[in-house]
Amino acid sequence: MSLVREYPRILSDYFRIAQELAGEGLDILKTDAYNETESLPIPGGIARNIPGRVQIIELDSSRCRQALRMGFVVTHADIRQIPFEDGSFDLILDFSTIDHVGDYRAVLKEYARLLRPNGTASIVFWTKPVGDLDKDGQYYFSHDEFMADITTIFQTGRIETLFREDGRQLTLFIGGKRE
Repeated sequence: MSLVREYPRILSDYFRIAQELAGEGLDILKTDAYNETESLPIPGGIARNIPGRVQIIELDSSRCRQALRMGFVVTHADIRQIPFEDGSFDLILDFSTIDHVGDYRAVLKEYARLLRPNGTASIVFWTKPVGDLDKDGQYYFSHDEFMADITTIFQTGRIETLFREDGRQLTLFIGGKRE
């Protein structure tokens, strides 16, 4: 079982979860435009296919421009400093964006700042028993350390392993902000 073969299934499973969490009238932040601009395996990506008002933030300026041309609401921003007011969102969807930034603690605090009371964060991230950075800029956080940090900021609603291979693990965390 390789990640390349399993990726469409993983993203489709996450898409179903995003559909369950989203809803009409909700303000939703999606933390990158990769799947929207690539349209694989879901045409238009998650943002085009869930109910609610979806705002995308994207760090890559060319992908940001592409998403804007496709009609998405996109802000060029870094997930460590998101230019929205406290309590702006009901739902944050991060499908493996956080693990492209070394300082994940700053990102978790930023997500908590942006969530409204009773809001939900859905975060997919890579871990290994001991964290490291691979040659392509992918961070693998220490699993135990990341889980300890995320559960101090968010109340755990659901934790699920989406994929496991060669000592690395792709995990889904869904939780609400601790008050």
